[in-house]
Amino acid sequence: MGRLIGVVLSTSHQWMVRAGFFLGLFVVLACATAGFGLHQVQVQLEAAAAAQLKKSAATAEAVQALFVELEDKVTAQACSPAFLSQMRLVAMRPDGINEMIYMPNGIPVCSANFAQFDTQINLGPPEATEFSDRLSALWLHQPLDDLGYPGMVGTMLRHGDFAVIVPAGTNEPQLAWAEQAVALKLSDGRLKRVDVAATPWPFDASGVPYGSPDELLPRLWHVRCQTDGNVCVSQTTSIAIVLNQFGEWIWFGLIVSALAAAWLSGLAHGMLRHYFAFEARFLRNFTADRIICTYQPVLDMATGRINGCEVLVRWRDLDDRVVFPDQFLPIIEKRGMTVALTRFVIDRAHAELTANMPPQRPLQVNFNVCPRDLDAATLLPLFNRFDLDTGRFRIVVEIVETEAFDFEKVSRAIDELRRVGIGCYLDDFGRGFSSLHSLAGLSVDGVKLDRSFSMAADASLLGQMLPEALAMVRHAGRKTIVEGVETEDRLRMLRATGLVDFVQGYLISRPVPIQRFVQVLTEHDVAPRQPATPVHAQGTVVALRR
Repeated sequence: MGRLIGVVLSTSHQWMVRAGFFLGLFVVLACATAGFGLHQVQVQLEAAAAAQLKKSAATAEAVQALFVELEDKVTAQACSPAFLSQMRLVAMRPDGINEMIYMPNGIPVCSANFAQFDTQINLGPPEATEFSDRLSALWLHQPLDDLGYPGMVGTMLRHGDFAVIVPAGTNEPQLAWAEQAVALKLSDGRLKRVDVAATPWPFDASGVPYGSPDELLPRLWHVRCQTDGNVCVSQTTSIAIVLNQFGEWIWFGLIVSALAAAWLSGLAHGMLRHYFAFEARFLRNFTADRIICTYQPVLDMATGRINGCEVLVRWRDLDDRVVFPDQFLPIIEKRGMTVALTRFVIDRAHAELTANMPPQRPLQVNFNVCPRDLDAATLLPLFNRFDLDTGRFRIVVEIVETEAFDFEKVSRAIDELRRVGIGCYLDDFGRGFSSLHSLAGLSVDGVKLDRSFSMAADASLLGQMLPEALAMVRHAGRKTIVEGVETEDRLRMLRATGLVDFVQGYLISRPVPIQRFVQVLTEHDVAPRQPATPVHAQGTVVALRR
């Protein structure tokens, strides 16, 4: 999950994210379009089956009406001229069925069109007997040569002494791209096709249509039966035929899906970027469990021992990447969330230091606080968890002068904190709003010199100003921390001034997790650096930078 989120957050992978959106949306839209198209095909199959069933039902009703009229109106002597005339009058009905046969005991004797037959005609056994209350026998695909219609085939239905012939042409296909089948349900439950001779009902016992062995794609079908189930109509076709029949519409749907996917993927990508923009995701996930503290040791120049550490705050991003404060502090300050951040840092540092530091090892811990939050009523409840009276931890507040502040309010807060034993330092002296005015007017314990001094080349202006800045701080009676010490030459130079109380930097140790910090502390306690400056009666300083 972290790797996937990392791809989403990575600037270099945005083209992959957008391409993924496009492909996903295109597949969804294409599938939706295909589903809609298949639904429309299914609707047409259903409509065609219903239309043919309606046509078959009309034919069945016409046959039933014919039998009723034959029984009621054909009453003359069998096969007499009057009898044949009565049959022809019934055949004049506008239903397309105009051939009736008088066939007592199932043997044709005479018909409406050909009068009396000269020879006895053997129709063969019927397909079904006692088919319904209006049909006593049924012949499907019956050759009509002997009945006066050479080369023709029809369906013959008998009731009583009369039979009618239904032409095979009443079952024309409803759709050019679908196969139609019309069947009657026999007394044994079998479905017998009416429309095509010698062709079985195209469905197996489970209701699935038979397909050709070479068909790779599935078939579509719809079956509709009369309420009594005696007549069923099916429409079947293959996906391949549908694709060929509606190819232009399919290409049109794919093009529209691609255009819609491109537009929607742009919108979705923009929304995702907005949702996962750094500020947005930081504000959603600004919680205590995502706060990380690392500890950078601080060296006492007088004793050569590590007497403290600077606690550096980090934030763990959604992809588990560690984010440095220069990215999220502006958001914290803009949103007025500095007190919440201070609380999270104090809680995490307290939990880690008390759990891992040896109880007999004293430590001084500094916390950076914005001037706007420098209020004893707010800070004291947060710091009291360190059990200040035990002397195990001494707390120092570093004033991070990233903005102009109410000088009188800050001065009053410093005095209140110092009265309860919490020290106060000016951070990054010489940069931003930090000035001589703050050094002279605030009763702080010490000053942390901005790293631009310590890392400046000796020949540069800042390098030449370094001794004067150190002397000025010492003259003001304040302690001095110099950060950014990365070489032995710079450390020797700072020792030579005799004006530096504490140093920190990569030469001593990088910022490390709490377990590694305790290990570094133990190693330095065993073999401390040789002090090169007089021992002063000052306390140890530990700074927490955000």
